[in-house]
Amino acid sequence: GDFYSSYMNMSQRNKKGFTEVQIYLDAIAAVKNTQDLVSLMATFKKIGLGSLFGFGVGQDLKNVETNIYYLSQGGIGLPNKEYYTEAGKKEILGEYQEFISEMFSYYTGSQSEAIAENLVWLETALAKNMYAPAELRIPENTYNKKSFSEVCKSMAPFDFNTYIKTLEITKPDTIIVGTPQFFSN
Repeated sequence: GDFYSSYMNMSQRNKKGFTEVQIYLDAIAAVKNTQDLVSLMATFKKIGLGSLFGFGVGQDLKNVETNIYYLSQGGIGLPNKEYYTEAGKKEILGEYQEFISEMFSYYTGSQSEAIAENLVWLETALAKNMYAPAELRIPENTYNKKSFSEVCKSMAPFDFNTYIKTLEITKPDTIIVGTPQFFSN
Protein backbone atom coordinates (compact mmCIF):
# COMPACT_ATOMS: atom_id res chain seq x y z
CA GLY A 1 0.00 0.00 0.00
CA ASP A 2 2.80 2.42 0.88
CA PHE A 3 4.55 1.78 -2.40
CA TYR A 4 1.34 2.41 -4.37
CA SER A 5 0.57 5.55 -2.37
CA SER A 6 4.05 6.95 -3.00
CA TYR A 7 3.59 6.31 -6.72
CA MET A 8 0.19 8.00 -6.82
CA ASN A 9 1.31 11.07 -4.84
CA MET A 10 2.02 13.28 -7.88
CA SER A 11 2.69 16.45 -5.90
CA GLN A 12 5.41 14.67 -3.91
CA ARG A 13 6.83 13.10 -7.07
CA ASN A 14 6.90 16.44 -8.89
CA LYS A 15 8.54 18.10 -5.88
CA LYS A 16 11.33 15.48 -5.81
CA GLY A 17 11.86 15.62 -9.56
CA PHE A 18 14.93 13.60 -10.51
CA THR A 19 16.63 13.72 -7.11
CA GLU A 20 15.91 10.05 -6.36
CA VAL A 21 17.55 8.83 -9.59
CA GLN A 22 20.22 11.50 -9.99
CA ILE A 23 22.94 9.17 -8.70
CA TYR A 24 22.20 6.78 -11.60
CA LEU A 25 22.04 9.58 -14.15
CA ASP A 26 25.40 10.88 -12.90
CA ALA A 27 26.90 7.39 -13.20
CA ILE A 28 25.69 7.16 -16.80
CA ALA A 29 27.06 10.62 -17.60
CA ALA A 30 30.45 9.59 -16.16
CA VAL A 31 30.90 6.79 -18.73
CA LYS A 32 33.87 7.74 -20.91
CA ASN A 33 34.82 4.47 -22.63
CA THR A 34 33.81 0.85 -23.21
CA GLN A 35 35.36 -0.35 -19.94
CA ASP A 36 33.32 2.21 -17.98
CA LEU A 37 30.19 1.04 -19.78
CA VAL A 38 30.87 -2.63 -19.03
CA SER A 39 31.43 -1.89 -15.34
CA LEU A 40 28.33 0.29 -15.13
CA MET A 41 26.16 -2.34 -16.83
CA ALA A 42 27.31 -4.95 -14.29
CA THR A 43 26.83 -2.55 -11.38
CA PHE A 44 23.31 -1.80 -12.57
CA LYS A 45 22.64 -5.54 -13.03
CA LYS A 46 23.52 -6.07 -9.35
CA ILE A 47 20.70 -3.72 -8.33
CA GLY A 48 18.19 -5.15 -10.79
CA LEU A 49 18.48 -2.73 -13.70
CA GLY A 50 18.51 -4.24 -17.19
CA SER A 51 20.78 -3.39 -20.07
CA LEU A 52 21.73 -4.67 -23.52
CA PHE A 53 21.32 -8.38 -22.79
CA GLY A 54 20.01 -10.83 -20.25
CA PHE A 55 22.30 -12.85 -17.99
CA GLY A 56 21.33 -15.14 -15.15
CA VAL A 57 21.16 -18.62 -13.71
CA GLY A 58 18.50 -21.18 -14.53
CA GLN A 59 17.89 -24.89 -14.63
CA ASP A 60 19.91 -26.60 -17.35
CA LEU A 61 17.27 -27.74 -19.85
CA LYS A 62 19.36 -30.77 -20.84
CA ASN A 63 20.35 -31.72 -17.29
CA VAL A 64 17.63 -30.73 -14.83
CA GLU A 65 19.78 -31.78 -11.88
CA THR A 66 22.03 -28.71 -12.36
CA ASN A 67 21.82 -25.00 -12.85
CA ILE A 68 23.74 -23.10 -15.48
CA TYR A 69 24.26 -19.53 -16.63
CA TYR A 70 22.17 -18.27 -19.55
CA LEU A 71 22.98 -15.35 -21.82
CA SER A 72 20.09 -13.97 -23.85
CA GLN A 73 19.20 -11.23 -26.28
CA GLY A 74 17.84 -7.99 -24.88
CA GLY A 75 18.17 -4.24 -24.78
CA ILE A 76 14.99 -3.26 -26.59
CA GLY A 77 11.93 -1.49 -25.26
CA LEU A 78 9.33 -2.96 -27.60
CA PRO A 79 8.18 -6.58 -27.22
CA ASN A 80 10.32 -8.22 -29.92
CA LYS A 81 12.35 -7.94 -33.10
CA GLU A 82 9.32 -7.67 -35.37
CA TYR A 83 8.38 -4.24 -33.99
CA TYR A 84 11.65 -2.89 -35.38
CA THR A 85 11.92 -4.83 -38.63
CA GLU A 86 8.43 -5.35 -40.07
CA ALA A 87 6.83 -2.72 -42.28
CA GLY A 88 3.43 -3.32 -40.68
CA LYS A 89 4.73 -2.16 -37.31
CA LYS A 90 6.47 1.07 -38.44
CA GLU A 91 3.64 3.20 -37.02
CA ILE A 92 4.13 1.65 -33.58
CA LEU A 93 7.89 2.22 -33.84
CA GLY A 94 7.26 5.88 -34.71
CA GLU A 95 4.91 6.29 -31.75
CA TYR A 96 7.49 4.60 -29.52
CA GLN A 97 10.13 7.09 -30.65
CA GLU A 98 7.76 9.97 -29.89
CA PHE A 99 7.13 8.50 -26.43
CA ILE A 100 10.88 8.24 -25.74
CA SER A 101 11.34 11.84 -26.86
CA GLU A 102 8.56 13.02 -24.59
CA MET A 103 9.98 11.14 -21.59
CA PHE A 104 13.50 12.48 -22.18
CA SER A 105 12.16 16.02 -22.64
CA TYR A 106 11.43 16.16 -18.91
CA TYR A 107 15.14 15.75 -18.23
CA THR A 108 17.03 16.98 -21.30
CA GLY A 109 14.68 19.50 -22.86
CA SER A 110 15.40 20.22 -26.53
CA GLN A 111 17.86 17.30 -26.91
CA SER A 112 15.10 14.74 -26.43
CA GLU A 113 14.31 14.23 -30.13
CA ALA A 114 17.93 13.45 -31.02
CA ILE A 115 18.23 11.11 -28.02
CA ALA A 116 15.05 9.29 -29.03
CA GLU A 117 16.25 8.95 -32.62
CA ASN A 118 19.61 7.54 -31.47
CA LEU A 119 17.98 5.17 -29.01
CA VAL A 120 15.58 3.78 -31.63
CA TRP A 121 18.52 3.42 -34.03
CA LEU A 122 20.43 1.40 -31.39
CA GLU A 123 17.44 -0.77 -30.51
CA THR A 124 16.79 -1.43 -34.21
CA ALA A 125 20.41 -2.51 -34.69
CA LEU A 126 20.08 -4.88 -31.73
CA ALA A 127 16.75 -6.23 -32.97
CA LYS A 128 18.15 -7.13 -36.38
CA ASN A 129 20.36 -9.77 -34.74
CA MET A 130 17.64 -11.24 -32.52
CA TYR A 131 15.48 -14.27 -32.99
CA ALA A 132 11.82 -13.63 -33.76
CA PRO A 133 9.27 -15.04 -31.28
CA ALA A 134 8.66 -18.16 -33.39
CA GLU A 135 12.40 -18.86 -33.54
CA LEU A 136 12.69 -18.49 -29.76
CA ARG A 137 10.11 -21.24 -29.26
CA ILE A 138 12.41 -23.84 -30.85
CA PRO A 139 14.62 -25.22 -28.04
CA GLU A 140 17.35 -26.31 -30.45
CA ASN A 141 17.78 -22.67 -31.51
CA THR A 142 18.27 -21.32 -28.01
CA TYR A 143 20.38 -24.01 -26.35
CA ASN A 144 23.92 -23.23 -27.46
CA LYS A 145 26.42 -24.36 -24.84
CA LYS A 146 29.63 -22.31 -25.07
CA SER A 147 32.79 -22.13 -23.02
CA PHE A 148 33.47 -18.95 -21.11
CA SER A 149 36.35 -18.11 -23.45
CA GLU A 150 34.11 -18.62 -26.52
CA VAL A 151 31.55 -16.23 -25.06
CA CYS A 152 34.23 -13.63 -24.27
CA LYS A 153 35.61 -13.88 -27.80
CA SER A 154 32.21 -13.60 -29.48
CA MET A 155 31.25 -10.54 -27.41
CA ALA A 156 34.45 -8.56 -28.07
CA PRO A 157 35.03 -5.66 -27.80
CA PHE A 158 32.59 -5.95 -24.87
CA ASP A 159 34.75 -7.22 -21.99
CA PHE A 160 32.58 -10.00 -20.59
CA ASN A 161 35.35 -11.02 -18.18
CA THR A 162 35.22 -7.58 -16.52
CA TYR A 163 31.42 -7.83 -16.47
CA ILE A 164 31.64 -11.13 -14.54
CA LYS A 165 34.28 -9.73 -12.15
CA THR A 166 32.16 -6.64 -11.45
CA LEU A 167 29.17 -8.87 -10.72
CA GLU A 168 31.42 -10.59 -8.17
CA ILE A 169 30.52 -14.09 -9.33
CA THR A 170 32.74 -17.05 -10.02
CA LYS A 171 33.73 -17.30 -13.65
CA PRO A 172 31.51 -20.00 -15.17
CA ASP A 173 33.01 -22.82 -17.23
CA THR A 174 30.08 -22.83 -19.63
CA ILE A 175 27.17 -20.61 -20.55
CA ILE A 176 24.06 -21.33 -22.60
CA VAL A 177 23.84 -18.64 -25.28
CA GLY A 178 20.26 -18.15 -26.41
CA THR A 179 20.99 -16.21 -29.60
CA PRO A 180 24.60 -16.62 -30.74
CA GLN A 181 24.32 -14.15 -33.63
CA PHE A 182 23.13 -11.46 -31.22
CA PHE A 183 26.44 -11.62 -29.38
CA SER A 184 28.73 -11.90 -32.35
CA ASN A 185 27.91 -8.62 -34.10
